[in-house]
Amino acid sequence: MTLFLDTANVEEVAKYMKWGVIKGITTNQKIFSMEKNLDRHYYEQRIKELLQYDVPVSIELTSNGTVGELIKEARFYQRKFDSENLVIKVPMWKDGKGLEVAKELLDGNIKVNMTCLIDINQAILACELGVTYVSLFYNRMIDYYKKELQQDLDEATNSALIEIDGLRNVIKMQGYGSKIICGSIREPRDVKNCLEFGAHIVTVTPKVLEQLPFHPKTEETIAEFDEAWKKFIGDRK
Repeated sequence: MTLFLDTANVEEVAKYMKWGVIKGITTNQKIFSMEKNLDRHYYEQRIKELLQYDVPVSIELTSNGTVGELIKEARFYQRKFDSENLVIKVPMWKDGKGLEVAKELLDGNIKVNMTCLIDINQAILACELGVTYVSLFYNRMIDYYKKELQQDLDEATNSALIEIDGLRNVIKMQGYGSKIICGSIREPRDVKNCLEFGAHIVTVTPKVLEQLPFHPKTEETIAEFDEAWKKFIGDRK
């Protein structure tokens, strides 16, 4: 299991890195917007702070301009941070602009995380380019199937998992080097589902990560053992 942490908060990163299970960090504009007093200057400082942990850090392009403007922004980050761990998140725009940007970045040896993917065709296009990661938005896929295809929750969940499994099979058959990231994770069982059906990586918020070590039966068992030890010690006083 490979877990990436979905946050731009340095206190959260510092806390959960101590667990030893976080292998990467992912961010986007919405995540950064939750941080207080984060102007453009401090935005760049925050990226630098996240990169100190020596794990891949995916940052999303903040503009929706021309191909040239997007490439310029990505290259600015590459020059400024000069880090092997920097990964640029490029959305899959409908006009193919994202693919064009990603190709230019890859040709310049900049790692790319193609993001905002909802179906397998989008992901296959990105894999064909050779991007480092393809990010499927698991629960947004489910939301789409429920709304647009009128599927119930079980049907929509199954449809999303079939897409993940299908993409993993295509990657294997075609010999692509891209890794599947499943984002839009809302609860612990989403982690299990995505990994079981072929995701290489799952990215989780601190809220979801906090729930993963917990099981009520485990807590009950620990309490039982502690109580037995207290009784054992007490009987020998």
